Amino acid sequence: MLRELIQPQKTVVFIGVGSRSLRAATALLGRKCHIRMLERRSQQEFRQVFKGDRCPSDDQLSELGVIWGVDGEGLIAHLDGISCAILSPGVSLESSVVGTLSRHQIPMYSHVELDIFLEERDSVLVTGTNGKTTTAHIISSMLLHSPTVRACATSNPSAPSTSSALVLTASAYEIESSSELKPSVAACVNGFPVYLERYGTADRYLATLRKAFRGQHADAFRVINLDDDNTRTLHRGMRSQLIGVSRFESPAYRDDCIIFVRIFEQSLVVSDGQNQIQLQLPRWLGSELHNRYNAGVAVGTALALSVSEDAMQQGLLNTSPVQYRQNWSERGIARTPVCNDAKSTNVYATRAALEVSVGRYPGRKVVLLIGGVSVEGDWLSLLNDFRATISDVICYGVDAALLATYCDVAKVESTMAKSFGEAVEAGVQLVAGKGNRMLVCSPGCLSLDEFSSFDERGAAFNRYIELSPDIA
Repeated sequence: MLRELIQPQKTVVFIGVGSRSLRAATALLGRKCHIRMLERRSQQEFRQVFKGDRCPSDDQLSELGVIWGVDGEGLIAHLDGISCAILSPGVSLESSVVGTLSRHQIPMYSHVELDIFLEERDSVLVTGTNGKTTTAHIISSMLLHSPTVRACATSNPSAPSTSSALVLTASAYEIESSSELKPSVAACVNGFPVYLERYGTADRYLATLRKAFRGQHADAFRVINLDDDNTRTLHRGMRSQLIGVSRFESPAYRDDCIIFVRIFEQSLVVSDGQNQIQLQLPRWLGSELHNRYNAGVAVGTALALSVSEDAMQQGLLNTSPVQYRQNWSERGIARTPVCNDAKSTNVYATRAALEVSVGRYPGRKVVLLIGGVSVEGDWLSLLNDFRATISDVICYGVDAALLATYCDVAKVESTMAKSFGEAVEAGVQLVAGKGNRMLVCSPGCLSLDEFSSFDERGAAFNRYIELSPDIA
């Protein structure tokens, strides 16, 4: 359907202006399409988020047909001659915008579908709650070492553009507007229910994740963490071929797998019923189980793409940690452990960071930085489970008061900071003043109240740490 709707002289409307939609709209202009971009924010509000070199000029925005301050019923005046609409991830299917588009019978698609359509090559979609970026990062490393699949592109605009496979990561809200999503390989690392303020129930959240798999053809592949009870519905009832990942010898649904990847402490063992190979894991993954699941799903995906054993092994051993995902360093004369986990955008990511902290530095207490725009998640369970590990929590950002309330209920010491910079400064003072502490920045929340992305948040954390005389 997209092939019929996105053609020269046809008009495509983008609902929402962001870095991803700006890149896609520019690509469609190159295909001689007409573009219209509708944004509910004013231009001034937009420029408060898009700053510096990343911000397009007024002339660029004008060329892309951006119209500001349009929402809900205001769309009607701009829908004449539209062939289809591309929805930004922030647009809920229950919004007035979607209602207006539906009443006017305008087909709607996600950015993920558009990305795959524009690339016209084998596509890999990695979804789930936590670990998507790490998994895609490992996949990329293995593909880069493959003589048959020489490079891999991700949603990062700086990725290679001449690759023979496209790898994308997508949360549930990034695929919920998809209508004809058919990736060559779809992978799910886990399905801990999040974004319940958007979906209401865990079942609705998990049903959205199913959209990554249900349209796949019979010759496509799905790679599933078999040990995650939340993703059980992805194991059966699909047309695609199942590749399973587990730490158990005989997990449920193993008999349905055409390939099985078993997780051990420092290795993965892959079997297809006839042959078996063993792959060593890189040391930076450590013994943390969630990282080993990520590596197992990545290997399953590489197998689906016919990557050789040697390329998989070299890719695993030569990969490096993802930027701003549990990046550890030891600072100052006291060698104080500091963790930059700014990519942490939900409570499950924060839990993973704390589990790693306990394993790496047993006996040390954690000074934990959390904050930003909170998404639905069980903070009380996390705080109760790690009460003996956490010394102090610094809460910052738009939802600082809410997070501090969770700390009070869990009887965990906390303070509130007005900004991210103040939170880092307070954390540094605590680890420097109390001794036998480590500083863990794992916000567990979206960054969009103060930053345009978690990358910007991670870079800011590094700057503040480098400038701090108490710990640098």
